[in-house]
Amino acid sequence: MIDIRNFSKYYDGRKILDSVTLSAEEGETLVIIGKSGCGKSTLLRHIGGLENEETGKIEGEIVIGKDIPITKLKEKEILARNIRGMFVGMLFQNSALFDFLTVEGNLLWPMEENLDISEEEMRNRMIEALGMVDISPDFLERDVNTLSGGEKKRVALARALVLEPKIILYDEPTTGLDPPTAFEINKLINRLKKKKKITSVVTTHDMWSAEKVADKIAMIADGKIVFIGTYEEAMENRQVRTFMEGGEKSE
Repeated sequence: MIDIRNFSKYYDGRKILDSVTLSAEEGETLVIIGKSGCGKSTLLRHIGGLENEETGKIEGEIVIGKDIPITKLKEKEILARNIRGMFVGMLFQNSALFDFLTVEGNLLWPMEENLDISEEEMRNRMIEALGMVDISPDFLERDVNTLSGGEKKRVALARALVLEPKIILYDEPTTGLDPPTAFEINKLINRLKKKKKITSVVTTHDMWSAEKVADKIAMIADGKIVFIGTYEEAMENRQVRTFMEGGEKSE
């Protein structure tokens, strides 16, 4: 479902990612950890098609689905094929909701941009997506700026779900949330994997969350993969333990 092949990224001649090779199968959750500036968010943006060769030199490639060479496509090709949103959804660290719209407006926007379906089908998708993230349909009329941080995360995830993507990318999904809310977000990630067979890639510095959601953990240091394995294996790895004890903050 996601195949990262010897992938390197340069900004202004500086290598940010160095020969990264990783994969995630259908329905699998890959968690990527690493200190601030290590390149994990850069990798996430390339998986999602938010960056390509137009933002800096690339070596190797990233393939999603069966045969979509996402890092080789130009922006207009990504838009023409509806890859971003329809195939890959993303939950940004700051939720990235439109504050000037209601919850309904935020959920309608991607469907109006990408789908040719009836208003009834749009509403059905909204209600189903909200149900998946434990939000009442009553929230549709709420202004986004009245929502709590946790509610914004849920609505942002529902916005991704209305397009029924095969892959969801989570950029630091629990950062800034209190422990009970973080626990609920982790539950949602696991629920979507189980019910929808969604493939997930999660960047985080929170090993507690990694334990709850990861099928596989990868650690990036100085742009390179230095560890791949299970949570149990990570706990036995010297570099992972040094990272945890250092208390590095998120990217």
